[in-house]
Parts: sequence; C-alpha cells; structure tokens
Amino acid sequence: MTKLVGYKKITSKKSGKHFCVASVLSDLSPREKEQGAVGQKVEEIFLPEEQIDFLKPADIGKEFFVNYNISGGRAYVSDVSVK
Repeated sequence: MTKLVGYKKITSKKSGKHFCVASVLSDLSPREKEQGAVGQKVEEIFLPEEQIDFLKPADIGKEFFVNYNISGGRAYVSDVSVK
C-alpha cells in the first residue's frame, strides 16, 4: 500500500513551469528486502501538469494510486488518485 504523507508545489527555475510533487510512503520491494533494507521508503512523485491542483490537505494519510503510460521505453505518470 502507498500512502500520501505530503505534497509541495514548486516552480522550475529554468522553465518557470509549476509542478506538484507528492511524497508517498510505501512498502519495500522483495528485492530491496533481500538486499538488507528494513522498514518503508518515501518517494517523491511529480504529478501530471493537468493535476497540479488535484491534491488537498484533506488527502494526507489516504491511499495513493499512480497510473503510468509507457512511451519510448520510459514510464510516465499519466494520472494519480487518492482513496
């Protein structure tokens, strides 16, 4: 399970574009555990441009879901939701 623990809105110094970055807490993968990691991990996920204002303070602590699209062999966040 992945839980939203925070978010921040930032502005790129290079392009001037606005972004929203979600901080999520998730369980370690079996591979990470095999390599000696213990506990959980925090990751930062950049939300798609059209969802910059999606997250609200009331979403903190809720389950966080990410959908990806693959283009040119790379995965891109296409959509996020909270429940």
